[in-house]
Amino acid sequence: MHEEYLYVIGGYHPDSSILKDIWRLNTKSNAWETCHVTNLLPSTMASFSLSQYLSYHMLLFGGTSFPFGHNQSNELYSLFKRDGYFNLVLEKASGDIPPPCYGSAFISAGDTHYLVGGTTGREYNSHIWKLEKKNSWHWTKLTNETTHLLPKGRYKHEAFIKETLIFIFGGGSTVDAEPLDKLPVFDTASKNFITISTSPDSKYGFPLPRKCFGAVQHEESVYIIGGCSHDDQKMANVLNDLWRIDLATFQWTKLEVVLPVGVFFHSASITPDGWIYIFGGNCDGQSKVRTNIVQRFSIYST
Repeated sequence: MHEEYLYVIGGYHPDSSILKDIWRLNTKSNAWETCHVTNLLPSTMASFSLSQYLSYHMLLFGGTSFPFGHNQSNELYSLFKRDGYFNLVLEKASGDIPPPCYGSAFISAGDTHYLVGGTTGREYNSHIWKLEKKNSWHWTKLTNETTHLLPKGRYKHEAFIKETLIFIFGGGSTVDAEPLDKLPVFDTASKNFITISTSPDSKYGFPLPRKCFGAVQHEESVYIIGGCSHDDQKMANVLNDLWRIDLATFQWTKLEVVLPVGVFFHSASITPDGWIYIFGGNCDGQSKVRTNIVQRFSIYST
């Protein structure tokens, strides 16, 4: 999201496989238009990770092509806008370069970026890598198999940073989803995990375990949007609920509003004035029906 525009980058559609384009939605006129890109986006634009740290400047990492999990990437790209065009640059990186993976969380804290978890399609991890630019981009792995309270490996989770703490929400594998009553939290100062117990909504309790959901942060609150949990190994339970957690008190609140169309594998973004936009996603439990609709709600009307 930038100014009045919502940007959609890459993705997957079964009719055309991996999508290697950029679109933007004018949130004032509700009109879509394609964006000019100086060179082709990579073929691994499904479940890649994005970290935005400047206006019109973001980092892209990893992702998979189709069939999912057969061709993963650990390449790092800069994507930035200049003179009306998006420019994609393959960056050279050194250090503890993460393995090829997809479904990771990628977050920024000023000039420092953190990559959290992900999957090769067969193995899942919950490791943390730090990315910094000095003379060039440099990766540092902050965890290993002996790290205190290292959580279960996962993908399609979300992560947010507050001061030195990285909060990890949900995620899972192809056959399970992680709960949200207790959150794994990584302390970038001590380089250890802690577990934080959250407080349930007084009426609805805790949100269901989930993965492939949307999440945005506004001030001290994180909003969890839709996603899916698993009733069995063949059918996903598609969710349309919306939740807020206060990062100061760790209190969950279920919002009264629900998504008109329950989705998972969607994207979400928030405007400065508190409008949350949700784009696309799967809307059936067998992942056969996808949508390109835009749903939105105001955090001030919930």
